[in-house]
Amino acid sequence: MNKKSRGILFLSFLFFAFQAPSSQAGPSRDKANTLFNRIAGIPPSAAQLDQMEGLISEGKWRDAAYVAIAAPSFYNLTLKIFAAPKANVAKAIDITLNDYIALVIGMVRDNVPFNEVLTTDRYYIGAPGLTGVTAWARRVDDNGNSRYDRNDHYVSLERNRIDLSNPANFISVSQSAPEYIGVPSAGVITTRGFAEAYYSAGTNRRPFAVGLMDAFLCTPPEMYKDTIVPDTYVRRDVDRAPGGESAEYLNKCKGCHALQDPMTKAFAYLDFNNDALSFSAGQVRDKMKRNQNVFPSGSEVLDDQWVNLFTTGKNAAIGWRVPEGYSTFLNGTGHKSLGATLAATKAFSRCTVKKIFQQVCLRAPSSEDQAFIDQVVEAFEAPQGSPAIKYNLKHVYAEVSKCVQ
Repeated sequence: MNKKSRGILFLSFLFFAFQAPSSQAGPSRDKANTLFNRIAGIPPSAAQLDQMEGLISEGKWRDAAYVAIAAPSFYNLTLKIFAAPKANVAKAIDITLNDYIALVIGMVRDNVPFNEVLTTDRYYIGAPGLTGVTAWARRVDDNGNSRYDRNDHYVSLERNRIDLSNPANFISVSQSAPEYIGVPSAGVITTRGFAEAYYSAGTNRRPFAVGLMDAFLCTPPEMYKDTIVPDTYVRRDVDRAPGGESAEYLNKCKGCHALQDPMTKAFAYLDFNNDALSFSAGQVRDKMKRNQNVFPSGSEVLDDQWVNLFTTGKNAAIGWRVPEGYSTFLNGTGHKSLGATLAATKAFSRCTVKKIFQQVCLRAPSSEDQAFIDQVVEAFEAPQGSPAIKYNLKHVYAEVSKCVQ
């Protein structure tokens, strides 16, 4: 699918989301039409509209929402629009399907708790033998380096309009298996899509600040900045007196680096090169050691053991909790433990609910919506839906649909 076609698809989604409900019937039918458009992204069939109208007239909003959630377009369109902004630095909606977006779609379809999105070993690919689809396969470049496709497989899935809601078309495999990504897995953190967006340049600060804190906790640097935190772990490449002014560092630079630099050590062994994510166990990447002569007395990255200094002051409101299977949220080793720690926070749940509220309700939640948001967050963290699971993303879509009333 070319850029123009994807743009038309997105505009069609917006058209149906904003269009006025049918005027041929009563309020329940109008609301059913609007609700289906908001969740599935396309108009309902007559049968779907009849079914949802009956449920809404009985006050069964959640059941009506699940009719729309069952539609293939919920997976192929709505969930793609939900995941896409997280998968690129510009937060663009209109990007090509990749393994990051595919993982989110597959997890939701298969009722995998969404808090596993930063830790799971799952990986989703098109089933072998799909007509017109480029097979997922490892390649060897001209230098003999093993790598995987430049997203060719996922481009062809989208181009051929393969229905990702169908388990016969779209299957789960092990991300860490040698024939696939082949590195210690951590959900989207170790997908090629994430690596290309966040590891491909810089010093591995961007995956934390933008790819995780902003995308999954709705907490970008300008929100978590805190100049009170000690700068013990600020790296050597950060000038302590930019332009000859130490106040510039103390009042601006320190507030972000003091918090993020000890956390970004989790990515010390990860990089994106030769069109693939690479992992070097025990070997800190050169990008983590750049410009060490700027401030030689600063902290040096020697391994992937990270430290969490977000737990005091204003950032305690993130709601830190010990993730299942771990003993603390204060420190850890490697990217997977960091992913588990971030996904265990209250901010992860609040951010997920707010983004879905905005997608379905077509507006950001206001202060008047706060009690409702809190209620949905509480439900998100409890076993919900059928089957009953924690962190059920489908249930969030169903719950927030009440704003259509």
